[in-house]
Amino acid sequence: MRVWLLLLLVSAGSAAHAACPCYSLTATPNTHNCGVEAAPGSNPTVAEWQPIFDEVSRGPAAWGTDGPSLSTIHAGCNKPMPPLSVSAVFPCELLRAIAMNESGWTQFCKPTTPASQVGLSSRTIISFDCVMASGK
Repeated sequence: MRVWLLLLLVSAGSAAHAACPCYSLTATPNTHNCGVEAAPGSNPTVAEWQPIFDEVSRGPAAWGTDGPSLSTIHAGCNKPMPPLSVSAVFPCELLRAIAMNESGWTQFCKPTTPASQVGLSSRTIISFDCVMASGK
């Protein structure tokens, strides 16, 4: 679950800071046919992120079934030797930089749009076009 949480955060797009969109499967309107329901939750602290970054940075060998399955990748430039197949790993510094740039470390907030979601508890940020998004 922690791996998915980080991958969700890293893949999130950015949105306006004041807005907290929460367009999900049960939100109205759902004009883009969102198939994902927002999950309730709260934003982890930086200290809570550290072990998650550590686990994700070590790739599928570390996270096992708690994250997506990835095939091996090639290492090398084919000169002077052919590339080698190696397990995927992700530099921790790169994960942190992407997460901070893309989301400002935010993935949950109290919905401000659409009207059907206003007043609900803190939940996953999902933009009007059904893309998981976070405010900076």
